[in-house]
Amino acid sequence: MSLCTSAELDPVTQNHINVFNFKKMKVDWNDVKENVIRAPQIFLQRTNLASTNPSLIDDEIIGLQTNFKNLVTNCKHLQVSLKRYEESAKFMVECGLQTGQSLKSLVADTSKTRSEIDSLFLNKINQYNMVFQDCKPIVIEVLTSLNDRVGSRLKQLESHNKEVASLLRQREYALLDLNKEMLCLERLKAKGNLMTCKEQQKIFTTERKLTVCERNFTKLNRVIKQELPVYLVISKSIIENILQVIYFGTLTVFYELQNKLKSLERDINLHDADQSHYSTTTKNMELVSVFKAKHAPVALQVDSLKICHFYEKNLRNVASNIPSASTIVTNYSGLKIVQEDKDLVCVAGYNFEKINDQDLSFKRGDHIKVLKQEGSWWKGELNGKVGNFPSNYVELI
Repeated sequence: MSLCTSAELDPVTQNHINVFNFKKMKVDWNDVKENVIRAPQIFLQRTNLASTNPSLIDDEIIGLQTNFKNLVTNCKHLQVSLKRYEESAKFMVECGLQTGQSLKSLVADTSKTRSEIDSLFLNKINQYNMVFQDCKPIVIEVLTSLNDRVGSRLKQLESHNKEVASLLRQREYALLDLNKEMLCLERLKAKGNLMTCKEQQKIFTTERKLTVCERNFTKLNRVIKQELPVYLVISKSIIENILQVIYFGTLTVFYELQNKLKSLERDINLHDADQSHYSTTTKNMELVSVFKAKHAPVALQVDSLKICHFYEKNLRNVASNIPSASTIVTNYSGLKIVQEDKDLVCVAGYNFEKINDQDLSFKRGDHIKVLKQEGSWWKGELNGKVGNFPSNYVELI
């Protein structure tokens, strides 16, 4: 059957062929060969590697690869968290402004019977809006600084991670090639005197390939063992510095906001909901109670986060050697007066099921009252039940 030439084809068909040829020319066939054609071979060789040549399995390299994967995962999570934090900080300021506008609309000048109390409340709401207007440029400045300092460092670290991942892939391919040539040489030598002339020539070719593969694998293996541990240490230090920058940036935002809102605390005090000028304008008591009921579980979860007690934990470690007030005994008139601390409370970081009847079961996030701290097992109370529990499962708050 003869093939038709391009002159015999209609213009539409010829145009489709030209477009297909253009796309075909832009295909990276080396990438296709490496990732598609070689994929079944790589899968089989990985499966058979441990059973055929267990001597090629390097526990040190496996540990380094695991640590590197954790580093890559942490970098990705940090980038996502930084983006979410930026959105949340901007949203917080916008929510403050919108809250002020909503409160202002409650006492808007829609009638001629606005009372003096409403006018006073409106003035305070205007001051509230001014505070958030002043905080908005500060938040934008901090977020811009974080993006410049932290975002660029994370992108640089991500590019370096890609280079390291490429080197690890080269080492894995070299390992599979070495294993393949070793198995091929073993199969040829196992035939002994039954080898043909062609197979004898193939032995010399395989030995040369094996030498090249072994040299390449040894070189990559040495480089990874020498340089990857150093890279992991440096990357960990970079991430720690990034976390500190994010922490103090967050501290700056909330400090400025709290400092500016502090001036309005006397005038707009929701803790004192019995004031007459609140109850006469709106049902403030009901609003506050509903708000607290909805947000109390969230407040407990936020309070249990370690980052919310960044400095308290360090100060607690410093002060751990100082005797507590419960051990201080004051002698006066022949009587012993024992001064007691306030109740200690810890939050559970993991689930724990009691082993015996004297233990205390709890779930992650539960707040436990600490009754006694002794060694690695403490005594506490939860929901009226008293028992012992491991101290490494909880965090003091």
